Amino acid sequence: ETTALPENITSLLVRRIIAREVGKLRGSNSDPLLTEEQHIRFLQLVAEEMWWLGTREVDLATLRTVAELACDEFGLGSSAAQIVAERAPSHALLASSTQPNLVRFQHEYYLGFFLARLLIERDSDMARVFGRALVGPVIADEAVRALDKDAIPEFLDRLNSIRAGVTARDAIRANVGALIESLVRHQPLALVGRTLCGGTLDHPRFVETSVHDVTFQDCQFIAPDLSRASWTAVIFQNSSISQMRIDDRTRLDNTRLPEPADMVGLVYCSNGASGTVEELYSPADVTAALRRAGVAIDTVPTKPRSTETERRIKVLQKFVRMARKVFRFSDNDLKNCGLKDNRDWEWIREQLVDCGLLVRHVKQARQGPSSEMLHLTVRPELLLSGESGTSIEPKVRQFWGLMNNGLIS
Repeated sequence: ETTALPENITSLLVRRIIAREVGKLRGSNSDPLLTEEQHIRFLQLVAEEMWWLGTREVDLATLRTVAELACDEFGLGSSAAQIVAERAPSHALLASSTQPNLVRFQHEYYLGFFLARLLIERDSDMARVFGRALVGPVIADEAVRALDKDAIPEFLDRLNSIRAGVTARDAIRANVGALIESLVRHQPLALVGRTLCGGTLDHPRFVETSVHDVTFQDCQFIAPDLSRASWTAVIFQNSSISQMRIDDRTRLDNTRLPEPADMVGLVYCSNGASGTVEELYSPADVTAALRRAGVAIDTVPTKPRSTETERRIKVLQKFVRMARKVFRFSDNDLKNCGLKDNRDWEWIREQLVDCGLLVRHVKQARQGPSSEMLHLTVRPELLLSGESGTSIEPKVRQFWGLMNNGLIS
């Protein structure tokens, strides 16, 4: 589950296909026009052209131009270049797009294979390359797979030295994050004692990974899945984590997590895939779950809540589960999930409206009376995250201030 493909499967497929293409693409004397390595170089140029254009496809005119440039690089004559350019759109590793006169790679893995060189080569301007387009998990895996193990330390140094500019900051951080995720999943032994910097990791899958003595610095983790993972002596410096997913088999021994203000929410799964799933936001609940996973963390001092507040939080959680399924909801939706005429819900609803978190819309019917619809003005997860006390949204903080007025003094 932690490896997308065996180590060399893409390379094997590519070379087998190209070996057939060598025999198919012949000149007037029946000799092959391009060697295997020249086929690879031509397709690398096609992939790089797609990258710089910020697209996964090129038009036929561009493809023919790239073919002519490749033939010029190979020192081929004009007649040979013309044949290669004419037949390039029918190359076995390329395919027609859904739009006429556009060509793409047959599979994202092939694009990743040919882009890997651009992403990892020593002489590339990584900030410029990474700021151009989004890598994605498939291309990141192919880039990491193309790295020799001996080259990983130098690659990490270059990756950590990237300085994201203002215009391409988000793209650079996302691409660094994609490569960090792939390195953690496929090359964890090469990361021992290393620091990984400056990545945004959006929903990374670290299921069943084993990581030791790694430091993440200035990284943002959004909903990382560490189910059945074993991370020891891992340090998070100036980093943030939201909605981390762990289970009763996750081990985080001697791991230093971000400060409480930089760690929002925890998804805890018990008894395997068929067990219960809890979303935890209360600092006390998050701390308890992390301590069960082996994190050395001080108990967070909290005031006990009244039974009324606890009851209202459970009602709010039920409401959020419904709000995740529908953008706008009616009294009938509330009735179906058991909230209509619930006194605690009526109180919560009033506070949500007063805080500007719940707004009403009147839906005009063609026939009969109009109906009232409601919708949240923030994402449901953001509303729940306010329980942690770290929300930066003023309306959410105001609402949870009212919710927590039921604390026992």
